[in-house]
This record gives sequence, C-alpha cells and structure tokens, in this order.
Amino acid sequence: MKPTQPEQSISFLYRAGRRERLAAPGAAPTEFLYGYPQLLAKGLDVNIIEDAEIGMAPPLGRLAALVNKTARLFGRFPIGMAVPLFQARNRARLPRHGLIMATTNGMGAAIGIGRLFGFVRARCALLAMGYISDGAGWWTRFIYRFASRHLELIAISKGEQRFLSGVFPDKTIHYLPFGVDADYWTPEPATSSDDTPFALAIGNDPNRDWGILLDAWRPDWPELRIITSLPVRSERPNVMVLRGDWRSIVLTDDAIRDLYRQSQFVIVPLRDTIQPSGQSVCLQAMACGKPVIMTRNRGFWDPELLLDDQNLLLVDPGDVGALAGAIERLIDDKELCKRLGRAARSMIETEFNTDKMATELVEILSQIE
Repeated sequence: MKPTQPEQSISFLYRAGRRERLAAPGAAPTEFLYGYPQLLAKGLDVNIIEDAEIGMAPPLGRLAALVNKTARLFGRFPIGMAVPLFQARNRARLPRHGLIMATTNGMGAAIGIGRLFGFVRARCALLAMGYISDGAGWWTRFIYRFASRHLELIAISKGEQRFLSGVFPDKTIHYLPFGVDADYWTPEPATSSDDTPFALAIGNDPNRDWGILLDAWRPDWPELRIITSLPVRSERPNVMVLRGDWRSIVLTDDAIRDLYRQSQFVIVPLRDTIQPSGQSVCLQAMACGKPVIMTRNRGFWDPELLLDDQNLLLVDPGDVGALAGAIERLIDDKELCKRLGRAARSMIETEFNTDKMATELVEILSQIE
C-alpha cells in the first residue's frame, strides 16, 4: 500500500554543516540528512534549520553552560540546550506549525522541553540514537519521561526501540530503518590505486572497542588500517592508525569510499551498548560490496535482516577469540568474501538505503500528525 503523505511541513533540525554539504559541487552521500533530499524530491514541504540559527551551536552561551552544570540533579538531562529557546529571536526561527525533526539527542531534548512549556508551537520528534543510557536509574528515567512528554521518539535501531518502549511505556516508539546512499556508496573500482592488501576499521564513536581489535590482530596477518580521531596507539608493523574526522574533513567522503573499495574487508568492533553504534560504517561498507565483521550488541539495529554468515559476520561483545576467528575466515576464504560482499550489496539495495528510509519516514510522520 502506498504510504500516506503527511499534510504538515517538516523542518529538519541539524548540526551545522548540512547546508554547506548540500551546496558543495560534486556528488556527496546523503544519509546524514536523514531523508531530507528524498522527501524534497517527492514534493513534500521540507525545510532545514541549523543549530546556530537557534542559538544551540557549541559552545553554548554562559547561561546555558551554567544550567547544564546542574544537569546531574536532573538525571543528566541536557536542560541547558533549552535555554536559547527562552530568547524570542531564537524561537522566531522555529516554525509555529508542522513538525520539527531533531537529528541529535541534545536538540531533541531541548525542543521537547520547549514544547512542554509552550515555547515551541510545532509538533516535535527526535531521531533517537542513544537518547537515554540503558544504565539509567529511576530518577533519570522519571526526568526523561516528564521532559519528553510532548516529544515523539523515532529509533533507528530495533534494539533501542525495544529499550525505549520499556522506558516510555505510554509512548509509541517508532522504528525507522536507517539507510545509506546506495548511489554514492557502490562497489565500483577505486579512483586511486593501492596494491597493499589491508583490512579496514573506521569510526569515531566512543563505543568502538579498538582494544579488542588490537588484541585479536595477529602479527602474521595483512595490514590493519584504523581510521579514527580517538586515541589509539599501536607499535605493531602491520597496524596503521590514521586520523579521520568528518567534521574537520581530514578525510573526504571520496577518500573513505576508496578505502572501503580497496580493503579486503571491514571490521566494526563495538562495546556492548544500546546505542546503534557503527551503523553507518557497516552499511556504507556493505553498499560498497565489502564483507563486514561486526559486534552484535544490544543496539544492533535489525537482527531479522542482518544475519550471521549470510550477509555479514557477527561476533559477541568482548569475545577476542570469536573476533580473531571471523577475521581469519575472511583472510583465508576468498569465496566467502565474495559471497558476503554480493549479499551485502543486495541487502542495501532492497532494505537499507536512503530512498527506503525516506519512504518509511513519510509513513511514520503520517501516523503522528
């Protein structure tokens, strides 16, 4: 059945840099716009608001920073983020009707408070990615339930959807399958040449478990390249650590795509968390037709579609032996690499792409008007 299009306008609330990426010449992946270009192409009334336009760009002002210091008394809810909404000039930049779609937890919390106290008139939703810690106690959960009463929650992980349904029993927690840009991340040949065989691990999420990966990597294996802005040190001759950071564009999207394409396989080692960590890297690599080894933690986003030994390899958190075994399988079995790579690309084309994400988002928004 064709999804019903929402009648309301949709204003995406982003961190800075999205307008610049849209205006930049040349192709660029669109997944971190969370469906905006695709909805625009469908003829929907969609808009962009960036954090600086409403006073929420870091660093926060003195009053907001001071209020944030009291957050530990309120379950560490980021109440300081809402302080800019007390200023009329910031509120004036928010729509009075339609829906505001926040794409970071802090901004979602802020507009939720604004809606609660009447500073924000439009309906509010958040794409939740680790919105509340799974170790949160009763006081923290109480604060979040109170402050989020007028905030719709949309999870991009089935694991977090189940968790949030327990924290917010009176809310419907929607699930949106996150998808990557399958027209940008493709298995085409790399634009640069590199004949050195290597495995790739990339990411700046603090839930990356670089320690377990280094413990698993053996000295007789091919080169391992770790791309991260996090502090990782290794003196091993077959381990290379390179700095990579999206915000400061240390590596361009094209360079990252080349690394995916040139690698033998991609590893996403994670700690056990409810947050859907590693999601974008895993799906980007799969879109490039690469076999992926990933930790199956509590935040794993779709255990029904992403299956061990069918379209990727899954290992349990903290299991060095299992991780080493999965790596050795891919090093030794080229046919397994090819089979997983083909299945990975097929899964992206059918399930985890930006077009499907936008279609599913339209359906969700039509339900929460």
